Amino acid sequence: MAQETPSAPAPAAPATVDDDDDLTLAPVGVDILEGQEKLAPPPPPDTSFLSIAAVGADILEGVEKTPPPPPPDTSFLSVAAPGADILAGVEKAPPPPPPDTSSLSVAAPGTDILAGVEKPAPPPPPDTSHLALSPEKPT
Repeated sequence: MAQETPSAPAPAAPATVDDDDDLTLAPVGVDILEGQEKLAPPPPPDTSFLSIAAVGADILEGVEKTPPPPPPDTSFLSVAAPGADILAGVEKAPPPPPPDTSSLSVAAPGTDILAGVEKPAPPPPPDTSHLALSPEKPT
C-alpha cells in the first residue's frame, strides 16, 4: 500500500476588517518587523575560563578536605523488646468526665422543631418563555 504524502495547504488570502480599511492580516511567514524593531540575539556567555577534567579525575584535587563530623552519641538510647509496653513508667491521665447533658431533651416524634422560625420564601420558577416544543415526529 502506497503511503500518501500530505499536500501543503493553500495560502490564505489576506483578510480585511470591514469597519477599518487600513487593517489587513499579513500572509503566514511574512516578516512584519522593520529593521530597527528587531532585537539582536544576546551574545553567548563567556566560557573561556572553564575546562573539562579527564574521566575519573579527582576534581577536588588541591582543595582541603575536612573530615566528616563524628556521629552523634546514642549510647543512652535503647530498643525495647517486641511487644513491650513502652509507656509502662508513664503516668496516664484520667479520662475526661462525661459531658453534662441533663439540660438537653429530645422532641417527640413528628414535632415541628422549627415552628417559630420564619422559613425563607421558595425561589421563583425559572423563566422558560424562550423555550418552545416541537411537534412529535412519527415513529
